[in-house]
Amino acid sequence: LFLELFEKGVMIDLAFFSIHLILLGYLLYRSRFLPAWLGILIVIAGFGYMFDSFAHFLVDSYSFNLAMFTFWGELILTFWLLIKGVDIKKWKEWD
Repeated sequence: LFLELFEKGVMIDLAFFSIHLILLGYLLYRSRFLPAWLGILIVIAGFGYMFDSFAHFLVDSYSFNLAMFTFWGELILTFWLLIKGVDIKKWKEWD
């Protein structure tokens, strides 16, 4: 019983995390400091998590994991920020 409750809690958490990713992707898309395609990839990842979360509640035997195919935006954003960073020229122009 507690393992099933834990799994339901994780799915609720993924629903909120997906909202976070969608909002972050929108901000990245509108930002001038990072490429817009990074924001699009993050939004796609957010919708993947949201689909998985809601499908888990709506379909009892749901076993497909769409987020395994859409998480690439998060990974690319992490490495982009670690290696390349933001566009300093546009950052200074904005300030």
